[in-house]
Amino acid sequence: MRAALLLGKDLWVPRWQYEALEVAIKSGLVVSLTAHCQNDKRSKLRIRHSLYYFVAGLGRRNMSALRRMDLKKLISDSTCSIGFNSEWSGIWQEIPDGAAVELSDVDVVIRFGMNLIKNPESVKARLGILSYHHGEISRFRGRPSGFYELLSKENVMGVTIQELNHKLDAGKVRASAFSRIVPFSYAKTLNLALMSGVPLLARALYQNEAAPSKASEALGPLTFLPNNRKMIKFIYLIFRARAERIFYGLFIYKKWCIAHLSKSLNFSDDICLDAGDLSALPVPSNWVFVADPAGQFDGSLLCEGVVKGNNNGQIVRFKNGSWSILELGLKGVHASYPQIVRDNDETYLFPEIAQGYPPTLISLDSEFGVSAKMRLEGLEKHRLVDATLFKHDNAWFLFGSLCESAQDQLDLWTAPNIFGPWTQHSESPIAIDPRGSRMGGPIVIQDGSLYRFTKSLS
Repeated sequence: MRAALLLGKDLWVPRWQYEALEVAIKSGLVVSLTAHCQNDKRSKLRIRHSLYYFVAGLGRRNMSALRRMDLKKLISDSTCSIGFNSEWSGIWQEIPDGAAVELSDVDVVIRFGMNLIKNPESVKARLGILSYHHGEISRFRGRPSGFYELLSKENVMGVTIQELNHKLDAGKVRASAFSRIVPFSYAKTLNLALMSGVPLLARALYQNEAAPSKASEALGPLTFLPNNRKMIKFIYLIFRARAERIFYGLFIYKKWCIAHLSKSLNFSDDICLDAGDLSALPVPSNWVFVADPAGQFDGSLLCEGVVKGNNNGQIVRFKNGSWSILELGLKGVHASYPQIVRDNDETYLFPEIAQGYPPTLISLDSEFGVSAKMRLEGLEKHRLVDATLFKHDNAWFLFGSLCESAQDQLDLWTAPNIFGPWTQHSESPIAIDPRGSRMGGPIVIQDGSLYRFTKSLS
């Protein structure tokens, strides 16, 4: 697929745009033209928005997603380049006819520069002009990205790639995702949103090409730069959230427990559990908590346990009313999220040990003693959070999250056998949404359907 990039005066772009294009190029995109608008201009600074400019400016200094990078490292020296001056009408820019003709001679135009474009439909590229919008279009249009989501105390914000048309944020949606709101930091909220959009460009170009793009949902109200009065409320909410976070860290310790459910569940129905259906397992007095349970066919239970005085989790076993710690030879490394996997009459423990090791299978004997440790081929350079193995139709699948995106994104790898070689699935990442990306247990098969458990957003 041939693409044109719609840019500012040069080839320098923010890191998130660079990495999005890098992923798309690895998927087969060829940049054949760069088009540079020579007369972009900043919006006028107004006194009533001065607090916003101050807060946004402070945050941008430490946002890694905005670090400038040179596209010369990604595109060929033979790539054609054109420059043009746009016509301005208020905050709208119009692509001149000559540039529109040249931009029409590709499959897609990717907008990384310019302001609001008045005449995107003058470009006749097959997929039109694709543009990012950081906000859920059905609720938050306009600008600034993430501000009104934080002000409204939302948990997530949308990230969308759409085909531009003559109406603001009303084009067809080709790819979408969600990113996490960080209530105590505007900069971290924006950084997460920008980086969550990195995989979307390749998805918009290739993974959705066979399916028709969908029209935008009902459009939400337009939002504008906040005045100083709104900013005072915004700053108050940020500092209150920071104070609550500090208080929580100093005086509150998470103390999970594990409970047994006395009835079976039908996953095809709506499920509502009553506390009376659950019976909590007793926890030794010198332990802080137990979590991440994995049941076994012999009636025992494996989970993560944290002993007082030790911040690292350990893999522990509950059987016949008593607890024991499995000696895995992982001293000083946090171990959690255990999974027992059986293959060719062998039993393996597959814990999360991302703090110190890549994904590793631990071979167990009949007494749950360690006999060998084996790293998964092809994943030696990865550190995966809550990785989960699953065999289906004679192929192995591994669901997991990279450490840097563990709360927000779920990736998938496949292999012909349990040891590898493991390769990333073509549809990966399979989820970009903090409300359901992180794995919460094994894949379950019930009545021929597959169910994936997730951890809720906290």
